[in-house]
Amino acid sequence: MRISLKNFSLAIGLIGCAQLNAQYLLSPNSIKYPLSTEMPNSVINTDESSSLEGYVKGSVWGAGKKFDYANMFSEFGLKGEATKGFTEGYGFVKADLRVRNGEFYNENKTEIDVRDLYAGFKNDDVQISLGNQNVQWGRGIGGNPTNNLSPSNGFLLTTDGDDQKMYNFMLNTKYNINSNLALEVIGIPVYKMNISRMDLLNIPVGVGEDVIPNKTFKNGAFATRLNLNGGPLGASISYFNGYSATPGINTGYIPATGPFAFNQSFKKQVLGADFMWRFPGGEKSGKAHDPRGDLMVAAEVGYSKIEKIEGESFVPKSNLEFSFGLIKEFWDAKKLDKFAVVVGYDGKYTSDYKDAGDDIEGLLAQQMFGQYAKYVQKVTGVFMKTLMNQKLNLTLVTSYGITPQPDNNTKGHSYLIYPQMTWNMTNDLHLSAGYFNLGGAGSNVV
Repeated sequence: MRISLKNFSLAIGLIGCAQLNAQYLLSPNSIKYPLSTEMPNSVINTDESSSLEGYVKGSVWGAGKKFDYANMFSEFGLKGEATKGFTEGYGFVKADLRVRNGEFYNENKTEIDVRDLYAGFKNDDVQISLGNQNVQWGRGIGGNPTNNLSPSNGFLLTTDGDDQKMYNFMLNTKYNINSNLALEVIGIPVYKMNISRMDLLNIPVGVGEDVIPNKTFKNGAFATRLNLNGGPLGASISYFNGYSATPGINTGYIPATGPFAFNQSFKKQVLGADFMWRFPGGEKSGKAHDPRGDLMVAAEVGYSKIEKIEGESFVPKSNLEFSFGLIKEFWDAKKLDKFAVVVGYDGKYTSDYKDAGDDIEGLLAQQMFGQYAKYVQKVTGVFMKTLMNQKLNLTLVTSYGITPQPDNNTKGHSYLIYPQMTWNMTNDLHLSAGYFNLGGAGSNVV
């Protein structure tokens, strides 16, 4: 057994405006990992093996307009995995447990976060796993309409966007049709919602209890994907049927206490496809070339059919969303440093868009789900530079809403600015600092 302690990091940050469309990801998966791959599984050996490793981290995010310390906590994480070969494959188990204690929006609490906790079997033809897992689909940049399987917690503020991922209990199966083409089928028996803190929003009404579907078989989710990974080409078609991880905001009224708002989930079906092609661009060495200088072109499209709820307008309307983007890296072979550029365009088309007028639920739905016009557009840019042989990493994430967003009686453009610096002091000690500002029309300050 191998035991190691690593990845102690101290994160110091500033948060200005936050909360656009009621939820956000500090570092979206489509930006941080534009080449989306299959479910993370580092277990590749068919022989018997095991490992255990851990880390300690301290994180502070604050200096916002409402909170001096939005998130300030210490965290301990422990990860373990093991394999045992039998027949013509191997079985595996994996676990990831995190414990954090600190201040979360002026509330002191201790959280136990059970993340990966699953077991499975894998051989050349199939892979089956059952338990707590996080699955990310889609190759889009700036927009991922096909990524519907795992919820997130955008209110956990850290310098690592992966911390915001949440994990679902699911049955995950994959059948390898050939070496490049695989059919994936996933079943999620119990619905889990994104963390949505309405008490932190500037809503001038009371906050009620979340309304989620009963834990029954018919309220589970089903998804399947045909995924191709072959040489320079990656592509897939996928289908999802279940409740949306992002809920809508519904409203109610009690004579004794007055109006109140609450999160309520809704059902949808999503038919989608994605595509990525890698164009050679690195230096050639004989017949081969350096892939680090390649240009990658990515696209993703998804049609979401929303199940209407009679007499309710808090649910979004059925829509078509697509994204297109480019990824390019420039390497300094002598210093082993790089400069990477990621640019993306995202559009959402709602064919039956209508002005919500004075309907509060309808207005909230249009703001939350980006349907405040028939066609809504935004652009995303990510710029990454390493220095000192990759000991210093500089990142700038930006986003701009091209379509003006209504805000009371005016209109404006939403924006995101997120610079971050990471100093890799040693292999096991990292210091990160950043500034996060999300604002413009339709945003609320936290």
